Amino acid sequence: MMDKKDRGFVEQRRLFIRTWPALGGGLLVILLAIYAWLSVIQPALTNPVYTMNALSRGTLSPDMLKMLAVAAPICFMLIFAVIGIFLIIGFGLLKKERRLIDIIDKLNS
Repeated sequence: MMDKKDRGFVEQRRLFIRTWPALGGGLLVILLAIYAWLSVIQPALTNPVYTMNALSRGTLSPDMLKMLAVAAPICFMLIFAVIGIFLIIGFGLLKKERRLIDIIDKLNS
């Protein structure tokens, strides 16, 4: 039989499962809206084809070129940081799932 702590954990997982589709979908819509807005306002930041064409035509402003030169290393650092954060979150999720499997095993024995 489950103890109070295990029941609370399972309820927390149920709440997460019920709320995630709306929360995750909303965050995805916000992310796509920001990307679309940025694509219209500053296409050099989101469209590599536009940036390459502007570079070859010489129409990219020196200020934008400087900003892109500074932004590139920052973007790579952020990409690696995000990947690292996802890995850390993955370890945390696996720990919670391991606990859930232990609860299920207790119920089956």
